[in-house]
Amino acid sequence: MTTLNGDGHILVDGLTIPVGYSVTSSGGSDDFTVSFSTLADYGRCRDGKTVQLQTGNGSKLSGFVSGAFGDVPVRFVRLADD
Repeated sequence: MTTLNGDGHILVDGLTIPVGYSVTSSGGSDDFTVSFSTLADYGRCRDGKTVQLQTGNGSKLSGFVSGAFGDVPVRFVRLADD
């Protein structure tokens, strides 16, 4: 199992929201978690909206944010690779 951390951003509703992300790879699958700086930023990405996560290395992933804002990052559920 390997973990990669970095900085990226989420594109939603014409906005660019900076996020930290962590990717844990195991068994051929990747689990993305996303850290928001503020509750307002998180609020723009919830409610089942499809958003695009752009990682620091240029990867773009469509998906949605799953989980509550709090002490731990929320999960980014990937829909498909772009």
